[in-house]
Amino acid sequence: MEPASFSTKASTNKANVETDLKTTSVMEDGGTLDSISASTISSGTQNSFTTSPAQSSVDTTTAEFSFTTANDGYVYASCASSENSAITVRQVNSGLDAESNNAPSGSAQATSATQGTVTVDGLTAGSTYYCYFTACDESTTNPTCQTVGTDGLPQIQITTSGGDSTGTIIQESEDCSQNYAPLYLMTVVSGVGVVLVVLLLIVGRKLQHSEAHQAVPDTGKSKGNAEEKPLEGEKVSSGNAQNSDTSKKQQFLLNHLILGIFKASNQLRIIRLVCIVSELLILGCLIGAFTVAFQETDSEDKQEEDFGGAEIGIMFLGIAITTIILGVVEIIMKVCNSKNTRLGVLTGMLVLACLSFAMTGYMCSEFCEVWSLLWTYSYLLGIALEILLSQPIRALVITFTKSLN
Repeated sequence: MEPASFSTKASTNKANVETDLKTTSVMEDGGTLDSISASTISSGTQNSFTTSPAQSSVDTTTAEFSFTTANDGYVYASCASSENSAITVRQVNSGLDAESNNAPSGSAQATSATQGTVTVDGLTAGSTYYCYFTACDESTTNPTCQTVGTDGLPQIQITTSGGDSTGTIIQESEDCSQNYAPLYLMTVVSGVGVVLVVLLLIVGRKLQHSEAHQAVPDTGKSKGNAEEKPLEGEKVSSGNAQNSDTSKKQQFLLNHLILGIFKASNQLRIIRLVCIVSELLILGCLIGAFTVAFQETDSEDKQEEDFGGAEIGIMFLGIAITTIILGVVEIIMKVCNSKNTRLGVLTGMLVLACLSFAMTGYMCSEFCEVWSLLWTYSYLLGIALEILLSQPIRALVITFTKSLN
């Protein structure tokens, strides 16, 4: 039946039409049907894109697109999770995909020949979407939209950032600030070592010059000096290295890496000092290396106040490795006590120290600031424990072992 014929008959039976409308829930029970008209709902003047939609930005859950239309009206966008060019204008305007499932969508008012933007919310991070667009006139009841071409509606493929993948069009990196505190601390340790080496060289030369004028040549004593052990069991300057009456206290001092400096000859003082500084530099590098191995150092999901068990465990692991390295050095120096061996140990420790320094600089450039600060705290604590705990324990073990033998 044509609308005109229906309206004529319905007008004479308005009460029945009202009852039917209420029965089918088109009208509320308390509503009243005032009149029936055959006039059609007016349609708009149509609309179209003069500049196709283009992506402006994409983040984890939101995408923004720019456009320009020929007339005033509205632009609608619907982003489906799968590509389907058969999607209709009505589906896009209703926020649906081609299968009429709900999809992330958005709409925006358009002004003729003026660039506008439409935003789509509700996207999922790390997901790919196929966004379709329609340009319609100002009518909200019976809009006329652009003609759909053979290729379908305008389409843009996007991938949101985050999740397991990054955006294919706009990749957003999570940059964080860096802090070079560990490198600065290693620089201080190296500087102190250099100053002490220079002072030892100056003091050693003065002592040698003084002894050359005062001491009487003693071939037996000279021979003993040539055979003294660099890291354990060096003789006291006034005694014999083979003296069985040397007290355990003296042995402890000789076996302690730092305190033994005051009991060693000038050449061995330098070797000891290089070993100490190199050990501390290696320790700092190892703490950083284990931190990057066990932690997510490229994120800032931790605070300085979170310094705790994980950092302490990494520090003790670094101390254990440096203890093993020094143990190997002690064995080499004891078994092969010669000038070439000393030179080789000195060179090897310096090479390890330089590599540790360079690696620390590189890791600082890759660490987020909070991780560099946690690394620094571990390093400071590690230096204190190495000097106050690790070295005394090592000296006690060596002294006790010698007393048993």
